[in-house]
Amino acid sequence: MPDKKSLDQLRLEKERAELRLAQEQRRLIRLENRKQYYEKGERAKRTHELCNIGGTVESLAPVFKGLPKQEMYELLETVFSLPEVQHTLHSFANRKEDAEHGSVPFHSRPD
Repeated sequence: MPDKKSLDQLRLEKERAELRLAQEQRRLIRLENRKQYYEKGERAKRTHELCNIGGTVESLAPVFKGLPKQEMYELLETVFSLPEVQHTLHSFANRKEDAEHGSVPFHSRPD
């Protein structure tokens, strides 16, 4: 005949299981809070970076402060389509790739 547990043993197991469940639920809540904290931090960093970029653009071209969004986009599209700007952007992208791969362009070496 299989071992039958007493009512007291079953109640004790139930209490332990409920306690463990409550602990795991609190742990899950802590992990979700931590995830939200880190996600919020990444958004805050990006927002800060974008605000710095916008401030730089406004300081270099004060006309941006009064432009409607559509005119601002048109101006930026015009500026970024200029061949000189395209060339400069391309050279910056190459420098970034070189830095990521650990190489230094010849023209920037001190020798």
